[in-house]
Amino acid sequence: MIRQLRARQSPAPLPAEALEFQNDLDALLAEPVPLLLRIWPVLAGGLLLSLVIAAAVLRIDVVVTASGRLMADEPPVVLQPMGSAVLRELHVKPGQSVTAGEVLAVLDSTFTAADRETLEAQQRALLARRARLDAELAGETGFTAGADAEAALQKRLMARRADFLAARRAAFDTDLRALEAARRAEEETSAGLEAQLALAREVEGMRAKLLRDNVGSRLDLLLAESARLDTEQRLHDHRARIEELGHQQVSKRAEMDAFLRDWDRQSLEELAAIGPELERIAEQLSKAARLDALTLLRAPRDGVVLEIAKRAPGSVVREGDAVVTLVPSNVPLIAEIRLKSADIGRLHAGDPAVLKIDSFPWRRYGSLPGTLRSISRESYPASETVPTSTALHRGQILLDPEAVAAHRDEMPLIPGMTLSAEVKTGERTVLEFFLEPILRGLRESLREP
Repeated sequence: MIRQLRARQSPAPLPAEALEFQNDLDALLAEPVPLLLRIWPVLAGGLLLSLVIAAAVLRIDVVVTASGRLMADEPPVVLQPMGSAVLRELHVKPGQSVTAGEVLAVLDSTFTAADRETLEAQQRALLARRARLDAELAGETGFTAGADAEAALQKRLMARRADFLAARRAAFDTDLRALEAARRAEEETSAGLEAQLALAREVEGMRAKLLRDNVGSRLDLLLAESARLDTEQRLHDHRARIEELGHQQVSKRAEMDAFLRDWDRQSLEELAAIGPELERIAEQLSKAARLDALTLLRAPRDGVVLEIAKRAPGSVVREGDAVVTLVPSNVPLIAEIRLKSADIGRLHAGDPAVLKIDSFPWRRYGSLPGTLRSISRESYPASETVPTSTALHRGQILLDPEAVAAHRDEMPLIPGMTLSAEVKTGERTVLEFFLEPILRGLRESLREP
């Protein structure tokens, strides 16, 4: 039916001889359709089929993009005061290269220098005191020490103590000589009394003989006996006195020996106490000298200044405040990137990455290859002021040393440079790339709420 209608509607083709007598429109309509117009639907279908096949075959990288910055593979060196101090001078700026031993900042050393001088004075005093005690115990009349006031004071003290000791010795000697003189006097008196006693006994014997011969009287005998007894008593008293004086001499010598031993004991105890005190002061002096030296903040090694304290000279920095932060030189660089929590499920250690340094446009300088080393397990908010903001994880990318060395001249990298990173997590076809949002939309829409 349709063919019949088309046949009725379409005029019969004119013979070629008749076309010469027709108008131009009829001649144009009578010409056959060009080949290109006849086959364009086939070409379009083939092109579409080729695109589908290519999309199903060609694969593209699946990457996770992140931003971050370069940092050294070692912790930064943080220079800070041991206690609260006044910042006098700050000699460096961020990005400046420094060498080991270079003075970076100067802190006020008034308090530390005063503490060190006080400890040094105490040490000199103890050393002079120990030298004096050693000389006294050795029986010397002087000692060698410094020419400071403390040494002069100890020498004067030694002279006074020597005078005092000599005076006490002289007093003991005087007492001993007095006792010895009294003892000799008593001995001489006793010798006279012994002779007198012998005479008294002889007189008593003669009086007794006369009484027996009835020549003398009993009274004379009693008087002779009384004289003998009195002489014996006096002799006994003097002998007791001699013994007492002997005991006093022994006691005085013992007292003198005890005094000298106590004198030496006190010196030894004082000397023994000086040793630990000197050790304690030496330790404190070493600490004070170290604290005084730390008022000059020097670079412990070659590096680059990363940060400095936001303080003007004359400001107070507290204990623990960072004055200068250094990044060591000649240390491999790594990239620390911030990854979204939604992306870390696709990332694994060892994934290849491409780094683009913001300071060096990658279209001109190229990019740097690297490898994902680690991903932090804990997250942190993207904004400290908004705790509920997107959670981020820290990742570290190792730079290829050969690539860094090859670009060292044209791309001098320093810690702190910002960058963008692309971490390759896998591959997928172009067809999957276009179908994924469609399929995801279908999956999410074709389900009951």
